[in-house]
Amino acid sequence: MFDLAAADVIQTTAGSAKTQIVYGSCFLAALFVAWNYQRQIWQAFQQNGLLLPIFLALCAASIAWSPYPVVTFKRVVQLGGLLLIGYLATLPGIRTAGLVRSLRDTLTLMLVLSMLMALLLPQYGVDASHQQAWHGLFWQKNSLGAGAAVCALLWFHHACDQGRGSRLPLAGLAFSLFMVLMSRSSTSLVILAIAVVLYIATRYLQLFSSRVGLMTVLGLGCGALAALQAFYVLHGHLPAWSDIISPLVSLLGKDPDLTGRTQIWALLSLSIEQHPWLGIGYGAFWIGPGGPAQYIADRILWMPSHGHNGFLDMLNELGLAGLTLLVLILVVHFFRLARLSRYDSAETALHFGLFAMIIIGNFSESTFLLGLSFQNCLFIYSAIIVSSTLAEHREIHVATQALNQRREAR
Repeated sequence: MFDLAAADVIQTTAGSAKTQIVYGSCFLAALFVAWNYQRQIWQAFQQNGLLLPIFLALCAASIAWSPYPVVTFKRVVQLGGLLLIGYLATLPGIRTAGLVRSLRDTLTLMLVLSMLMALLLPQYGVDASHQQAWHGLFWQKNSLGAGAAVCALLWFHHACDQGRGSRLPLAGLAFSLFMVLMSRSSTSLVILAIAVVLYIATRYLQLFSSRVGLMTVLGLGCGALAALQAFYVLHGHLPAWSDIISPLVSLLGKDPDLTGRTQIWALLSLSIEQHPWLGIGYGAFWIGPGGPAQYIADRILWMPSHGHNGFLDMLNELGLAGLTLLVLILVVHFFRLARLSRYDSAETALHFGLFAMIIIGNFSESTFLLGLSFQNCLFIYSAIIVSSTLAEHREIHVATQALNQRREAR
């Protein structure tokens, strides 16, 4: 007999024809444009280093041991296409200004349409099971909250650039905040608040300057040690995960197991233990009913689409090798942001705010270099643009120094 689970897996591995047509067309168009700008694309490739291409190569190599090589191959093509489009984002006339303007306007339009759907078609745009939370055009309320939070940060950046005289950025910021609140996503609200604080600290307080940065790190370290010492004195033992997370989730109005996420993480660790070094295969675990994650669905009585933790999913799919590469990519991106702050504090603040959003969000969701998620695309394009912009600032700085030296020699 042909069982239902096998049919579900075959349907999953076959993929969506609409998705293949839409993204396939985008990737082919990107190839066409890249062919006409070969020199600029090669320059962007050199400026960004080899970490992302090495990660892509590891993903491609995992086809050899993936239980579903067709799925892994498709995921590799998707990631390669996103990287290519990221390199195209470094072409003159796009960069941060062009990307931010396009992204801000697109997200704002989606939020407006989501609001109209929630008001006019509540049966499609409102989640009655979650306190009438809005989700609009988005898949669910947390997706709307995450998109609205990014949009709010972009409008906040625009407001800082325009100054006090412009009303449009403030209106866009207020509307985006309203949509975050209507999504009932407390996590998105907290992440947005953290991103805005880091934006202000980076742009106006020079967070990345050597003295301020060092004092900040030392202050946070001393505060953490003092809190650890106080906890040990009061309770007689070092804090466990539940001790750390319970106050935070209580503040956010969530249950201590993060709505079942901790159970998923515990079950996911069983798969990680089976292939710790190279993982099960890129994109080959969360493929639906009948796939490798079926045992998790059997325990929790529903099938997640991901592990709700980007770091654990990376460890599961690409092992310690993939997680190590991911950490290196994040660390390098952080230090590039620190160096970029010497030349442009405003651009650094924006990308650092986005970076913080993505990092924090991946403790409860999975977007790091996985699939076609919005946050994944945002991280790839931000990382590539930051490295290319930094390289150009360095070239200008070196050229300026050389010119000054020649003038002094005369």
